Amino acid sequence: MNTSQKDQCALTEEQILKAPESDYMNTEQLEYFRSRLMQLHESISGRIQ
Repeated sequence: MNTSQKDQCALTEEQILKAPESDYMNTEQLEYFRSRLMQLHESISGRIQ
């Protein structure tokens, strides 16, 4: 993941954990998890190749 993609995600894991249940999987949280999954994918892909 490049730096600009990482900077786009405004939430932290701590903020998500503290968020009220009514915010569950809102747009910002979905972006956080999409970004996190992309980061994990790139990390794992780099080790496989």
